[in-house]
Amino acid sequence: LAIMSPTVACGQVMLSPAFERSDAAEEKPPANQSVTLFPRESPDPKLHYRLWPAPEKRRSRSAMVAVNRALLLVAQVPAAQKRRFLKGYDLWSTLPISRLPVEEAKSSCGAFRTAIELLRNGENWMDLKYDLGLEDMSSREKIATLLPEYQEMRDLARLLCIRVRVAAAEQRWGDAVSDLRLGFRLSEVASHGTNTLLSRLIGIAIADVMMDTIQTIIQEPECPNLYWALAGLPVDRLFETREALEYESTLASHIGNVASLQELP
Repeated sequence: LAIMSPTVACGQVMLSPAFERSDAAEEKPPANQSVTLFPRESPDPKLHYRLWPAPEKRRSRSAMVAVNRALLLVAQVPAAQKRRFLKGYDLWSTLPISRLPVEEAKSSCGAFRTAIELLRNGENWMDLKYDLGLEDMSSREKIATLLPEYQEMRDLARLLCIRVRVAAAEQRWGDAVSDLRLGFRLSEVASHGTNTLLSRLIGIAIADVMMDTIQTIIQEPECPNLYWALAGLPVDRLFETREALEYESTLASHIGNVASLQELP
């Protein structure tokens, strides 16, 4: 927001920068995207398919334990197999389900099966805190903290995306929804393990991968009705950034204040 000059009443008017741009009205609207859907009856019971853990299954355990164990197993997969999967992902994630090379994609995902099983162990573990000791660090130490495991989580999301597509191609809808649910949990764990903006953005990126995958599979004629499953997603939490922005702005402000004090004679 752009802060304008004080008014006569000694107040301040806050306006979006769009009001100051002469070409704002000339911007082209985003291109429309068509989605083909098929009428399907609601499942019985309505929450037969869930994209979020059922309340009775949730446990107060650290989800990052399962995520880090899964990442360790991914790290043990030979580099050639990782490159093969990532190269295939760029194509497989954009193809219609009907054109997906199912056997090739399934074979490529097979090397990571044990990692996914370990990740699934923590699917219902709802404690999100990733205790890195940030509270005891100085502001500069917090900024310098590296989070390589968060970047690796995106590969787990890509893997889940292809597994969902393969399951949809084989009409294993229960397996497809199960992997989608795991992907959304991974998104929340990534987002809220810390209050850093980096973790939030990676979590949102993972959620976007899952949403794009859902948009693809619901266009399959045999895909079950996922309305209630989607309605049960805590989207306000999956895509929340306010707390992270406040954390980062406070941190930046503190760094600026310390720098100013150091420049005083």
